[in-house]
Amino acid sequence: MSSIVLGGCINRVSTDDLLVDVLNNKHTFIDESNQQIYLKDYKFRENKDIEIMPKKYALIDFDKDGTNELVVYVSQNYGAYMIFHMHDEKIYGFEFLERAMIDLKTDGVFVQSDGAGINAYSRLSFNKNKYQVSEDAYSNEMDNIYRVNGEKSTREQVNAYTQSFDKKESVAWKQISN
Repeated sequence: MSSIVLGGCINRVSTDDLLVDVLNNKHTFIDESNQQIYLKDYKFRENKDIEIMPKKYALIDFDKDGTNELVVYVSQNYGAYMIFHMHDEKIYGFEFLERAMIDLKTDGVFVQSDGAGINAYSRLSFNKNKYQVSEDAYSNEMDNIYRVNGEKSTREQVNAYTQSFDKKESVAWKQISN
C-alpha cells in the first residue's frame, strides 16, 4: 500500500492499482536501461520497430513476497511479455520473449523453451531493480541432460516434475480491449 497526497488528503493506493496504472499509461516505470517511461513509449531492446499493443495481463506474486507483479502480453507479432515489479515505491519493467514464459502457473512457475526437446521449468525472484531466473527442472532431450532443483537427474525424475507442473493451475489472464 502506498500513500499519495491529493488535495491535502492522504489517499491509500494499492500496489496492484499502481501496476495497472502502468498498463493504462497513467504511471511511468523504469526500464532495463534505467529510463523512466510510459508503456506506450517503450521500445524493445532487440527490435525497436515493434509497437506495444497489450493483449492480456495478470497480477501474480512471482517471488512469494506478498506483493504482486504485473505480467502483460504486449506484442502478438513479436511475441513478448513485460513484467512490472515494485520496489521502494518505484516500478521496474522487464521484457521477456514469448518462448521465455510459456504456460505461466499461479505459483509463478513457467516454461522456458530453447527449441524442440529443450525446456526449463523456471521461476522469478526480484532484488530491488533486478530479477533472477531460477530453474526448478531442466530437460534437454537431444543431449540427455536432466536436472531437478539444480541437481543432475534422470529423464524419469524430470517427467515426474513435468506431470506435477501440468496439474498446476494456469494463470487466469484478463483480456484487454482497445
